[in-house]
Amino acid sequence: MTIKVLIFDIDLTICNNSQRKRLALERALSCKISNQDWKQIKSEYYLDKILSKLKIQYTELILQKFLSHFLYDEDLFQYDKPFQFAVPVINELKNKYKIYYLTARTLCKTAHNFITKYSFYDGNIYCCDDINKKNSYFLKIIDHSISKPYEIISISDLPDDAITAKKFGIISVGTYEGCPSNKNHLEKVCDYTISNINELPNLLTNIS
Repeated sequence: MTIKVLIFDIDLTICNNSQRKRLALERALSCKISNQDWKQIKSEYYLDKILSKLKIQYTELILQKFLSHFLYDEDLFQYDKPFQFAVPVINELKNKYKIYYLTARTLCKTAHNFITKYSFYDGNIYCCDDINKKNSYFLKIIDHSISKPYEIISISDLPDDAITAKKFGIISVGTYEGCPSNKNHLEKVCDYTISNINELPNLLTNIS
């Protein structure tokens, strides 16, 4: 099997957005989160579980406030950092594969800023502001890359990305470095899983 194209999600795949998440949550709750509490909740993905550990009742209003701050407060994106190894790994892989980024960030310029700020290979960046529309973006990448679906790998922390990719015949790799609580779910729906991006080159060698 010859792999020609790699599609990377950004948040929690190559980007550690933990601090943005914490600050967005503090703004939504109008209170500070102690370091001790943050250690207990930072690896949780779903807001209802986070609030449960904080002994706060989940409501749709809190969710909307959190998402508003997390997705639209531009000042918070300065706290995003690459995961260890993400930059050198992708910059090495671009010598062998076509690189695409597919993100659900609503503010597309924040994706471009992150990629350029940390000197990632500046591949093709697709921003999908509605996760339910990712179908069309996978199709766009298949068409733009002039590749067959089985020649493409999608790397993401999101189980839904894996399900969507596989629907089109794209190989799915789940990474759970940013959210260890998602490991079991990813293992159920992905073709392959890795604990961090540094494991990707060896996996690609084995797949090929």
